[in-house]
Amino acid sequence: MLTALRRLTQASRRFTLSFAKRSDGVSAVEFGLVAPVLVLMFLGVLELSGTITASNRATFVADAVAEMVSRVDHTVTNDELDSFAISSALIDPDIVKYARLENKKIDKAFKITISSVQFEPKILTCLLLGCEYDAKVVFSYTMNGTKRACGKLTPAAAESQTLTTLPTDVYGPGSLVIVDVETYYTPIMPVRFKSGPATFKRTSYFRPRYVSRVNSDKNCSGY
Repeated sequence: MLTALRRLTQASRRFTLSFAKRSDGVSAVEFGLVAPVLVLMFLGVLELSGTITASNRATFVADAVAEMVSRVDHTVTNDELDSFAISSALIDPDIVKYARLENKKIDKAFKITISSVQFEPKILTCLLLGCEYDAKVVFSYTMNGTKRACGKLTPAAAESQTLTTLPTDVYGPGSLVIVDVETYYTPIMPVRFKSGPATFKRTSYFRPRYVSRVNSDKNCSGY
């Protein structure tokens, strides 16, 4: 009995030593440990790239629409402003993608506000270079967003600019076309942000090219 037990113990010891010395399957085990990390890193790079691209496209939409509106040489109609706004979906394919993923209509898949602002000197007799100006909304149009209210805008720092304020560094003689854009980006990875899709808000400022001020057929009172 003892001899059999001794033989079994020796055989078990030989098997354990033999198993410990073998290197077969080490690569597979290492790959199994590293693969999930590599996959997450790869997906993270894709997600970061997609987010940066979506952010850049939001800026491009604001700039492109503002430039189009700044080139008009006549009083724009609401139908024309509709066309300018809906062209955002042609400029940014992420808008179409987001609308499809969220089962929304195109005009509900982003927000855009187009405004014209006139700068008026506080003192009419001031010199051009030494003037202080008030910024007043000439007209404001929106698609699925919020209009800038008629009246005076409040000077503000660029980082705190809202629909009721205007950065102090854009004040000056003449007028401005302002386009405020809000676009959305649905993450590539199946696990979405808890707060929903990523949101990008951009504002662009352009001087009118061919007229002193861009007017709408629905200007604010006084314009």
